[in-house]
Amino acid sequence: MNDFVKKVQDKFSGIGSDTLSWTATILGHCIFLPSALALLTGLTDRTPSLDIVLIVQAMLMLGFIRSILMRDTVASVLHGLGWFGQSLLLALIVFK
Repeated sequence: MNDFVKKVQDKFSGIGSDTLSWTATILGHCIFLPSALALLTGLTDRTPSLDIVLIVQAMLMLGFIRSILMRDTVASVLHGLGWFGQSLLLALIVFK
């Protein structure tokens, strides 16, 4: 087990916390991209469940507030655009 932990630590030692944070942010924004594209193009009429969309809304809101407090302009714009897109998806679900 110690060998496995050592290999994992060696593999990810060059990755910084900022890189992991940006990767998580981008993945968080892309969660509903396939379902949103399918809804907009008419391939399906099934929307994601409301509880998952609300959790993503909360994640984006907290990330947006964090980026404002950290004075990170790029993250503020990214979270703001993601929040806007998720709000549109939420409107599609609620007013379906």
